[in-house]
Amino acid sequence: GAAVFDDKLNILANHILPTQIQQDLLSQKMVEHCQYVIFFTTKKAYLYPIYNEICIDSANLNIPKITLQEAFRLSGLIQITLFYPDAEETAVAQSILQNHYSGSLYISSNQCFVDITACGVDKATGLQELLQEQHWNHMPLLTIGDDKNDLPMIERFQGYTVESAADLIKKTAVKVYPSVGDLLLDHLTS
Repeated sequence: GAAVFDDKLNILANHILPTQIQQDLLSQKMVEHCQYVIFFTTKKAYLYPIYNEICIDSANLNIPKITLQEAFRLSGLIQITLFYPDAEETAVAQSILQNHYSGSLYISSNQCFVDITACGVDKATGLQELLQEQHWNHMPLLTIGDDKNDLPMIERFQGYTVESAADLIKKTAVKVYPSVGDLLLDHLTS
């Protein structure tokens, strides 16, 4: 939801993180405990490895590595993602950051990732902006998600989930499907 593009990759909407909050965020202890940080602009992603032995091949992902000093100089950041070694540390980090930045940033988690965007910016707001910008408000929309970062989208658009999703997601979704393919088959054939 931090950036919305059309089919030609033109930016329809983007929500830049405030610079002063970026620097404050990067000085937080919880950032020091993650394994790496990914910085997203509307044009590119950058990887800052906290530890040299991280388990990600940034060259294969085409994500250039940067230093923390280079990260401080990035402009136009729309999202910062922190990667933790396990879901428990991720949940702790999300909770601490959410309490600290309540009303200033949107903090969500997805497995071992903590995603940080501008306040009020999530998948639901991104989809709403896409629908408005493309004049698709009258079109039917299917949404499906399987983790906490999908909840705003599932709630706003009466979305669906898959059997492998967490119980909270299943309780929120309109219907639970075995797979995305089953959702599509159910809706394309009805």
